[in-house]
This record gives sequence, structure tokens and C-alpha cells, in this order.
Amino acid sequence: EVLPYYDHPSNMTITADCRLDNRTTLCQNFNLTDEPSLSDSFLILLAYQKWGKDCPQYLLGEFSVALWDAQIQELICFVDHTGCRTFYYYHDTNMFAFATDLHALHTLKDIDRKPNLKRIAAHGNVFYLLNNPDITSYESILKVPARTLLTIQKKQLRRHVYWQPDIHHRINFSSEDEYIEAFQDLFRTIVQSKLRSHFPVMTLHSGGLDSSSITAMTASILRCEGKDLRALSAILPQGYQGQATDESYYINLLQKPNLTIQPVTDLWRGPFDGLNDERYCMDWSNKSSRYYLYKALATSATSHGSRIILDGCFGEKGPSFHGNGYFAELLANLHWKTLFRESRLYTQRYDRPFMKFAIKEGLLPLLPASLQAKVSLRTDINFSK
Repeated sequence: EVLPYYDHPSNMTITADCRLDNRTTLCQNFNLTDEPSLSDSFLILLAYQKWGKDCPQYLLGEFSVALWDAQIQELICFVDHTGCRTFYYYHDTNMFAFATDLHALHTLKDIDRKPNLKRIAAHGNVFYLLNNPDITSYESILKVPARTLLTIQKKQLRRHVYWQPDIHHRINFSSEDEYIEAFQDLFRTIVQSKLRSHFPVMTLHSGGLDSSSITAMTASILRCEGKDLRALSAILPQGYQGQATDESYYINLLQKPNLTIQPVTDLWRGPFDGLNDERYCMDWSNKSSRYYLYKALATSATSHGSRIILDGCFGEKGPSFHGNGYFAELLANLHWKTLFRESRLYTQRYDRPFMKFAIKEGLLPLLPASLQAKVSLRTDINFSK
């Protein structure tokens, strides 16, 4: 794949950082055979030619796309539904510049590097960031938010959200077994779509539910293809005396004939190692404090010739949901019996005082936001006595 790609018949040019997961469906729409030589960016170009600016709705996967339509003299830019791939841009009356990372834009001397103090101050403020999805750590640079399409024509910049999740949609089955079967089919399809690679695929594997499930499914799929899987697991150094808990016991519970677990321990890295890295500091607000750990895992994957690492996150928000807001919801809906049972089990499991738990998890979330901080502070002081 050579980008940018110019399509002479349509007089269109495309460049993209993309990975499509529904290639088979797209090829059927375009009466094409799904061959390795057929690039994902070319399929996106065909999708634009068929569906116009509605084309992102027909794409599944991760993508950050810029497409120039010379016939109408318009630049069309869009990112995937969840914003997995980034699209940063700068614009003024004379220039529009874009890139997939901030470092590339800052190679242009005309772009100011003045920091965006509001964005920096809002680090960790989820509500502010959700309401301002286009801001970055620099005032002059913006990003295209998830599920958003941006167009530039005659120096006019417009954007719109091309997709919204349907929170009212319900899937109804007649039994729990049918729900499980449907989930397994969907889960397998999703994992299968991520395994397309000319190089070995690896997974991250902790003691948690999400990464363990992905590793188990990946191993099962690859076994059917006669392939092995190597999973990377971060473990604590031998003789560690800190407060963190080693997950080796849970990691080793997963056993598959074609699965090899590769422990990763990096004694010489820490959360401040990126301070001298210009690219790291440019967008530090989007970095995890465990950046050094992911770097060690990526280095290990590279040493085994892998370019794709599958990982899971937010498993605790779904099947193993840890209860944020749940107890307040039970109280608000007067589900006393369930509230009492769940609260009793929770406080016993985590050895927490019942009254403190009831106030913090049941009453506090129901108060206006302006009162929550005051009550929380007073509650902490009272219980500390």
C-alpha cells in the first residue's frame, strides 16, 4: 500500500491510517474478491464513491481518513465510531494541516506551540473532556472527535456527527442460553476480525476477565488454524515488597494446548521515564501512568516479530461490573430487599463499615453535584474520628 493514493478515473486522492474489520461485506458490495493486495484505503475510497459522505456508517474497524475530491474541490476527513485512530489538525485563513499525531504537526514552523491550559487543568475531568472532545494540549491544534466527519471547502470548515448509538435498542431472546450463544458468536466474530496479519498476533493477558477472555478466544481460533499464540503477562519482580498485588496465580489458571504465556518484568522503567521524550511530553495528558509498562510489553512483542497485540479493557463495566451507581439506583427505585442484600454482601466482601458505605454509595450520588463535595468531606472527617 502506497499512500497518498490517487485514483485517476474519479480524480480523487486518499490517505488513511486504517484497519477495516468488514472487508468481506464491502467486497461483496463492490463485486470484488477479497485479496491481500486489495488495500483497506482503496475500499474506503470505493465506499465514498458509492455512498458519499454517508460512507463512514458502512465501515467497521479503526480508521482515520482524509480524502480529496477534486471534482468538487472538497477535503473530507473522518474517524471511526469510537475514535480509536486519531486525526489532529490545524487551520487558519491560509493553511489546513493534519496528521495522526501531534509530533508531525509540530514539524511545521508556522504552527504555534502555546499550551492549552484549560485542557491541562481538566486532566482527569471526564465530564469536561466529554463536552469538549475536540481539544488537545495545544490551543492551535484540534482533533476530529469519534464518529465525526469534517469537511473543508473554499476555506469553510464544517463537521457533523455521522453516527449515534441507539441506547433504546433491545435484543430479546427466550432463554439465557440463547443470550450466551449470541454473545459467544459475536465475541468470536470480533476477535476473528482482529487476527488478519502477515505477522504473529499476540495478546496481553492479566488475571482479569477481559484480557483472559480475549486470550482464550484467540487461542481457540488460532488452534483451529494450526497456529500457536504467545500471550504477554506483566508480573511483579521477584522479591517485590510494595503494595501492588501480583496476578500470576490467576494468569496461570488459563491453560490452552497452543498457548504460551510470556512473563514481562521490567525493573528499570517507571512512570517518569518519558520526561525526556519529546513525543511523549507533547501529549502527556493522553498517556497512562503505566506508559512504561505498555512500552515494555510492546518491546517484547516486537522481539517476537509481532505487529498486533490484542488487549481488553473495561471488563469491570460489563459482566464483572463493580457497582458504581448501582446502590444509588436501587435506593432511588425503592428496591429495599435487593439493596439490603447487595449492600450486606459487598461490605462483608470488602470489610467496609456499613454506614459509611451506605452514605457514600447510596445517598451521596443522589444529592445535587454542588452538595456532594461538602457532604463527602464532612463524612470523611466524621468517620476518621
